[in-house]
Amino acid sequence: MTHALKGALLPLIAIMAGCSQGESETASTHKPAEQLAPPQETGVLEVATRNGATTYYLDRHQNPIGPEFSLVSRFAESKGWTVNWTMHDSTAEVLQALEAGNTHLAAAGLTHLPSRTERFTRGPAHTEITEQLVCHRDMRPMPRKPESMPEVSIAVTADSSYVETLNKLAGVHKGITFTEDDGRTTEVLLSEVAEQDIDCTVADSNIVQVMRRHFPHLEVAMNLTQGNNLGWYLPAGSDDLAGSTREWMNSTDGDEAIGYI
Repeated sequence: MTHALKGALLPLIAIMAGCSQGESETASTHKPAEQLAPPQETGVLEVATRNGATTYYLDRHQNPIGPEFSLVSRFAESKGWTVNWTMHDSTAEVLQALEAGNTHLAAAGLTHLPSRTERFTRGPAHTEITEQLVCHRDMRPMPRKPESMPEVSIAVTADSSYVETLNKLAGVHKGITFTEDDGRTTEVLLSEVAEQDIDCTVADSNIVQVMRRHFPHLEVAMNLTQGNNLGWYLPAGSDDLAGSTREWMNSTDGDEAIGYI
């Protein structure tokens, strides 16, 4: 079951910088590379995430908050586990942690894609989103159709679902080009669109909704996809734990937790 994400309030500092260290169930920056023991044995669920209003961030009192934080915390509580969060700078780093087996679970606003499901074990979906091309509202002409996209420069965060979306569009509409940025998150790229440092970027609709509160000059030029699901991923072979996450997310408790975010 998937639900539209309710808005989350994001301090501006969290857009531009990573979260700092918190208390017992907050983020660390490194984990050992050795194979992790399952949380059923250790009582600790290792989770990879990234900073953002739709994932995990610190509020004005330096307490962790955010949709992914809330969902994972409630799932772990149902199992009697604590959570050890690792903060990554980008989607690419989160996927690398999954590849290396350095985490039990990735909860980072990841789109469920066939290409990712081939590499990793898919967990439950929790949010339905649309991928949107976002530009500055003063751009003229505003690209309203894919045929107009070759006329603007587009930058997206590396290894994101947006790369696949744009590649598919480029296969149909000649001239569409874009750059993958491995140093900036979607939130940062949106802020740079607002400052007119870059023409356009692509972002999930839930991220755009939050960012437009802080940057009203952002404008959705067009929707590029419909009905994509965000959800969790686990390392390949994590079928038992994935089954537990899906069972919980589809339960009454999971449904209530999704409604809460």
